[in-house]
Amino acid sequence: MQTMMRAVLCAVLFAVTPAQGSTVSRCEDSQGRITYSQHGCPQDQGEQIIQAHNTRPSGSGPSKEMAREPGVRTPLKEFQTRGIGPKDDGCGNQLDSRTRRESIIKGKVRAGMSQSDVESALGKPERTSSQNGTTRFHYQTKSGRSQQVTFDENGCVKTKR
Repeated sequence: MQTMMRAVLCAVLFAVTPAQGSTVSRCEDSQGRITYSQHGCPQDQGEQIIQAHNTRPSGSGPSKEMAREPGVRTPLKEFQTRGIGPKDDGCGNQLDSRTRRESIIKGKVRAGMSQSDVESALGKPERTSSQNGTTRFHYQTKSGRSQQVTFDENGCVKTKR
């Protein structure tokens, strides 16, 4: 008998659908009488939209807002910029990203590469020298050959003239 009562109670609880929050119109006619409707108000009555919220099933505490209505967007401040532009590498964008990657992988130095690009391609230099704003990286190969890479004042590989 108790199992039957429990089964009926569970069935009743599952059958009860929770009430959903909705928008309700508060209508006031010319004599001041107030009615509530989900379908809006007649044209001769004043209308005020009310947002109805559900309370928690326990009945205690404030109800939780499930979703927010889209509000008014605040305009962006002047200093905030949006959008994506070309990446500035500091060397005048002489190389595109594909050429830069290929050169680093193959261990070649090209004009427009930065100091960090050259170090990625060739490793740390044996020695570094600076004169009149230009910097030189000196490399020694295992076969005894030497290589110099010259950078301008911005830290970019200079072109050979």
